[in-house]
Amino acid sequence: MDSRIRSLLPTLLTDLALPLGGYYLLRHLGVDDWVALAAGGAVSGLLLLVGVVRSRRVDGVAALVLGLFALGLLTLFLTGDARFVIAKDSLISLVLGLVFLGSLLARRPLLLAFVAKTAPAVEERYRESPAVRRTVRFATLLWGAGLLFDAAVRVPLAYTLPVDVMVVGSPLLTVLVVAVLIVVTRGYAKRQHD
Repeated sequence: MDSRIRSLLPTLLTDLALPLGGYYLLRHLGVDDWVALAAGGAVSGLLLLVGVVRSRRVDGVAALVLGLFALGLLTLFLTGDARFVIAKDSLISLVLGLVFLGSLLARRPLLLAFVAKTAPAVEERYRESPAVRRTVRFATLLWGAGLLFDAAVRVPLAYTLPVDVMVVGSPLLTVLVVAVLIVVTRGYAKRQHD
C-alpha cells in the first residue's frame, strides 16, 4: 500500500468512520436524525480540537473546519433540520473552490502552497519553468471548478435523497470528486512534463 494512502487511514477513521458509525448506531437505537448528526459532528469536531490542542498550532484549514463544525452544530440545534446540516457541508467546498479560483489572480496560486508543503522543490521549479507554472495554474483552476461542482451537486441531493443515504453519500461525493481531481491533475502534469 502506498505510504501516502496509509498515512490517510487514521484521518479517514476519525473524520469518516467514527461520525458515520456513531450516526448509524444512534439511529439504530431510535435517536432522531438531527440528534444523531449532531453527535457525529460533535465527535469529529472534538477530535479536531484535540489535535489542535496537542499540536498547539491552528492552521487556516483547521480553523475553517472547526468554525464550520461549530456553525453546523449551532444551526442544527437552532433549526433541528438534518437536511440543512448535510447541505451546509457544501459550504466548505464552495468557500475552498472560490479561494482556489481567486488565488489565480495572485502571484502564487493556492495549490502551489499545498504542494510546496510536501514537495518544496516544486516552488523553485514553479519560479523557473513556464511548464510547471502552466500545470499549477491549470490544476488550481481545475480544483476550484471541481470543488464548486461538489458544492452545487450536494445541495439538491441533500434535499431530495433520504437523510440516511446522504449521511454516507455526502462524504462519498467529496471523496469521488477529490479522487477525480487527483487523477486528472496527475494525468495533465504527466502529459506536460513527458
